[in-house]
Amino acid sequence: MKKKTVIHFIIILFCAGPVFAQSQQPQPADNQNNTVNSTIPTLAEEEKNERYNELKESLTPFFSYLSKSIYSRSGDSRAFQVMGDILASSGNYTEAIGYYKKAVSADKKLTEAYFAMGNCYMFIAQYEQARENFEIALKLQPSDAEICLNLGNADMALLKFEDAMKAYKQAIVLNPSYPKAYIGLGCLYIAIQKYPEAIDNFKKTINLKEDLAQAYLGQAVALVLNKDNNAAKENFLKAIEILKEKSDYQRVQMVEGFLQKLQNEQK
Repeated sequence: MKKKTVIHFIIILFCAGPVFAQSQQPQPADNQNNTVNSTIPTLAEEEKNERYNELKESLTPFFSYLSKSIYSRSGDSRAFQVMGDILASSGNYTEAIGYYKKAVSADKKLTEAYFAMGNCYMFIAQYEQARENFEIALKLQPSDAEICLNLGNADMALLKFEDAMKAYKQAIVLNPSYPKAYIGLGCLYIAIQKYPEAIDNFKKTINLKEDLAQAYLGQAVALVLNKDNNAAKENFLKAIEILKEKSDYQRVQMVEGFLQKLQNEQK
């Protein structure tokens, strides 16, 4: 398998499930590489816009109330936190960061705001800033496995593999039944070319939770790299089956495209 293909896979793997904890936003389609198949159910653009406008109109009174609450209580860290959460959930990560900064300025021990701000920085690919916020959150709440996981994800994005391994392993120490931590560790072992260890961690994930598509995807690519193509194909197909059950058609298409590319390379 070519290095470029492996990198492409890892991008798919991280998009195929909530490795980035709590920030499960839909990934934008690549217009050049991801043409939507006519069998995939989609909404017309007009209908999408209409629904968006309806939602926006229905939330206007709430935004107005929340804004008044913020300006009347300028030191209310929770109000800033809520506003940041709303903006982040709609994909406005940069604006959300601004409110999270105000939240931690009002309360420097507000762990949730540092954690959420770290997630936002991950989504806009500012990994150093993400790492800084996860580190602060972890100092405030050192027993939180989810923060350890996201710190490991930031380290992975920065190619700081030793630090990422420490973070993932600490997440597992804090919560031995945490599937996402084993997925993170599996991805790390793929990155450093330790494929049997990667397979082992993906197997542990599947034993903990059988319906995580990214665990089967991770195991599939590790098996390919470990020269076991037949077992890899079974895992790819299982991942596609799970994604279809969840009506995640965009990611089904991504995985099918990757599988086809992999098969073409082997010819």
